[in-house]
This record gives sequence, structure tokens and C-alpha cells, in this order.
Amino acid sequence: MDLTKLVPKESKLHLNAFKKDFQLRPFNLSDEIWLTNEYGSRVGEIFELMDFEAISRIAYRQIIDKSEFKKREVEFITEDGESETVSLGGVELFRQLVKGWDEKIAIMSSVIECITGSRPDYKEEKEEKNKKKVKRKKKK
Repeated sequence: MDLTKLVPKESKLHLNAFKKDFQLRPFNLSDEIWLTNEYGSRVGEIFELMDFEAISRIAYRQIIDKSEFKKREVEFITEDGESETVSLGGVELFRQLVKGWDEKIAIMSSVIECITGSRPDYKEEKEEKNKKKVKRKKKK
């Protein structure tokens, strides 16, 4: 993903656990630096491989109002049937509240939108990369 060609925009993400939408802010220079420092040249790969650990972290960073994710006590039942209370907040709480493929795909789409915005050549760029991969495989 070529960060120099990005035109970011605000994005919306609906989480069923809260029955509400969360706004993800557009990427700014600080976010681009953070993304590069954290993931380097793997950014495109994160989305191709659906690395939801990384995607959820990026999504959480972009959420404008994080008040729903303040640290709180969450009760779990362990494999032994014991009740265990854990203090969760931030990105870990966010991950616990995301359920099913629909929400995971919505998170991924929202993050891509707040990074790339409505940049029309992003899809073309990805298709071009895929064509090059196919050509390389055929040559072997």
C-alpha cells in the first residue's frame, strides 16, 4: 500500500454489543507514522491475510469516542467452570465485544476506508498486484 497516494476519510463502524455506530477518524500524519513504525512494509499484507489482531488494533486507535471501552470488570467462566473476573479495557475489551464474521469484515472495511478514503485507484492497484503474482507463478 503506497501511503503517499492515500486520501483518508471518516468511517462508520456498527457494533451490535452496543447497538450503535462508532466513528473512525481519518488517518493523519501521526497515524501514518505509527502504522509504519508498528507494521512497516507489512501493512498491505495485514489486510490480505486478514490479521485481525493488527486490524482491530488499528481500528481501535481510530475510534473517536472510546468512552465505551473504559476499563471494567468482566466475568468469564473458565474451562474448569470456575468464575473468573478480569479487568479489561481498551483494545482488549473492543476485541471481546466483536462477534462474528460480519463485524470482523465491517471493521476491516471501516479501517480501509479511513486509511484510503474513496481513492478509486486502490482497487486497481490491488488487481494489478494480483495480475503480477499470477504471471510470476505461470513463468515457474
